[in-house]
Formats: sequence, C-alpha cells, structure tokens
Amino acid sequence: MPNLHDIERRIGSVSSTKQITRTMEMVAAAKIRRAGERVAAATPYSESMVEMLANVAKRVGGSDNALLRKHDEVKNVLSSLLRTAALPAVSTATCCGTSSVS
Repeated sequence: MPNLHDIERRIGSVSSTKQITRTMEMVAAAKIRRAGERVAAATPYSESMVEMLANVAKRVGGSDNALLRKHDEVKNVLSSLLRTAALPAVSTATCCGTSSVS
C-alpha cells in the first residue's frame, strides 16, 4: 500500500507530464499553422510557374521531350493534404492542376 508521500509524488509526476504534453501540442500546432501560411504564400508563385511552363510548352510545339508531351492517361499524381482544426481549408497543388479541399 503506497503511503501519502508516494501518492503526492505520483500526482505531481502526472501533472508535470500533462503540462509537458500540453506544451508540446501547442508547439506542434504553431508549426502546422506556420507551414500552412507558407503554403498559402507560395500558391501564387506555383500558379505563375504552372502558367509560365504551359506557355513555354505551347510555344515549343513539336518537341520530342516526354515532359512536354500531352498524355492520355495520368499515371502518377503527387498531392499533399493537410487537415487540422487550426486549418479548416487547405489548398493543395497537384501536377495536373489545382484543387481546393474544404
């Protein structure tokens, strides 16, 4: 049977662990928020790059480069999705265009 001192020490230990966990959650939430802000700030740049590369590909015309050819079937799509309570809507850019997730 643990005595009063052991119980008080255990309560203090649990409280300390709880405080550390809460702090770590707040730090993680701040990092996620900053990452979302960086994505939002980079969106106009990425849209401009897609538009510029489309214009270059259009002007190059009959190039044999596989990266500039239109394909009938999309085999691989890279997409990144981040959804948290802090970020209710995150816009993601894919290699086939832009999509918005709410």
